[in-house]
Amino acid sequence: MENLVREIRKEVNFSVKEYQEIQNLMIQDGYEQFSPFARGKLLEIDHQSSQYLEEWIKYL
Repeated sequence: MENLVREIRKEVNFSVKEYQEIQNLMIQDGYEQFSPFARGKLLEIDHQSSQYLEEWIKYL
């Protein structure tokens, strides 16, 4: 399997409550920016879910 790099840019809209919850999670995990936080959370997914994630990313 080749090493592939794919840049994904996606606009995400949150409610005020969701935004505040995400901000709190970011602070708890030591993140200042959303992209590294989201990437870290995506990479935490266990191995069984990773194939599902790969399929989902194809459609972005």
